[in-house]
Amino acid sequence: MSELENKKRELLTPLLFEAGAALMDCQRFEYGIALFLFHAGRVGIGKIDPEQVEKILSDNEKKTAGQLLQMLKANIDINSKNEAIFKEALACRNKLIHRVFVNKAEKIVSETGRADLIKEIRDFRRNVNKGDDILGPLNLELSELLDGFDFETKKNEVIKTVLNTN
Repeated sequence: MSELENKKRELLTPLLFEAGAALMDCQRFEYGIALFLFHAGRVGIGKIDPEQVEKILSDNEKKTAGQLLQMLKANIDINSKNEAIFKEALACRNKLIHRVFVNKAEKIVSETGRADLIKEIRDFRRNVNKGDDILGPLNLELSELLDGFDFETKKNEVIKTVLNTN
């Protein structure tokens, strides 16, 4: 690899790492909405058809995060505090996915610009994760209730396997 390529990698790695983590956060939030809709439909909350949501989860039907959130709001009476968190999480998700690099490309060329952009991405991520912080525990609880899925046991099994511990 050339010296120029090494320098570019050195300068961009922190920014690209943060962007990749943000993408994962956004996908987890979007999937969390769909999973909650699926579970809610299975337990009879709202007028949600779990078979329709299963098609979304298995990627046989496309819905955007915004469409999933609209589906959630249309079928489940969400308190105003959580609705505001979801709305902000969606707005930040959309900025991360569709706008952050396009609107801020000029920041990539300077050290201070990259640092500012990383901070901005982290702020957006925090807001996306606030939405996921609401959905995650609900989804875990419903998964255990409906399917007997014990997250802690599975997590410990994975850690044991990955870390090769006894």
